[in-house]
Amino acid sequence: MHTHSCEALTAEHILTDFDCGNSELNSWLQDHALPMQRRDYSRVFVLCLLSDSHVLGYFSLSAASMMRQEFSVTDQRKELRETPVILLGKLAVDLRVQGQGLATALLVQALDRAANVSISVGARYIAVDPIDDWARALYTRYGFSQGSGERMYMRIKDMFATVAAASRREPQPSSGGSPNHED
Repeated sequence: MHTHSCEALTAEHILTDFDCGNSELNSWLQDHALPMQRRDYSRVFVLCLLSDSHVLGYFSLSAASMMRQEFSVTDQRKELRETPVILLGKLAVDLRVQGQGLATALLVQALDRAANVSISVGARYIAVDPIDDWARALYTRYGFSQGSGERMYMRIKDMFATVAAASRREPQPSSGGSPNHED
């Protein structure tokens, strides 16, 4: 039985008490997420208990591109000067529920949503900009490769297998309409 729901952010969600331990991620959710979504810069998905609207975690997805030089030296030869990607921009979990596997659940939700989008919209990779070493380790564990700078990426075609494998390993929040990140 699912106790959490992952759904698109709306004005009805309660954001004021969200605290993941990172003021930048807290501020982005509380002050910028809804305006960015309304202006079509990103789509934000929140994790809540089925019983209320308090946000326990969130992630954002948007269209982006990577320049050839941002890829690893090995992958640079295979890429266009500018390659379309889906950017997993933010991913965070409230301190009150960290350590319960919710970052992984949100990551799998985000990958699943990105995989579905890629069926209709051309994107070769999903990309992330890890905020810290913990996030970098999470993304590495799920198959992301290190680019030439901070950005990490995974081929969309490889992502389908990652989502399938992760979904078999761990129970996922029910999908009420959208995705999320950070334990």
